[in-house]
Amino acid sequence: MSLELKISLLSALAALASAYWAWSSSRTAKRALRLAEKDADSKEEKITPYLINSVKWFKEGRSFISFACSYTNGASVPTTLSKIDLIVYTFDLAGRGQEILVSSTRKEPNDSEFSLLPVPLNLEPRATASGWLTFELPVATLENLIIDRYEISATSWSGDRTSLESYLVMTEQHEN
Repeated sequence: MSLELKISLLSALAALASAYWAWSSSRTAKRALRLAEKDADSKEEKITPYLINSVKWFKEGRSFISFACSYTNGASVPTTLSKIDLIVYTFDLAGRGQEILVSSTRKEPNDSEFSLLPVPLNLEPRATASGWLTFELPVATLENLIIDRYEISATSWSGDRTSLESYLVMTEQHEN
């Protein structure tokens, strides 16, 4: 065997080893990319709202509406619902629609099984928070309007919006 043949065989073996090394590295990089994509997806999972109950009630001549609801953070990082508002969709007798925005208040209905949800609401990773959200209804504004539905709109610190809708609300007739 000549020296040139030995050198070319050695070069061929080195090229094969390099090709195997490159193939193995690309497989490892693909696995790392899949794990990174899965991790990024889990950080971007949305907040899931759930309506448990709703009640309209009266206190000191004022009208309130409370929603017992839960918010689940599906992400693997904490998040905050920085703003929670009520949008009341109404229409008048002529059929013209109107949206009325109402901010939350720190009151809860009597005989409540839940506590109030704080606003802003901090949600830990993969955690759920449940409680009452209460809004004081502007009775004078709603006096001659027909209520179509209520929408609870929650906005996270990043600007993502999640909402719940309620068409029927139980009314407590007695004054608290």
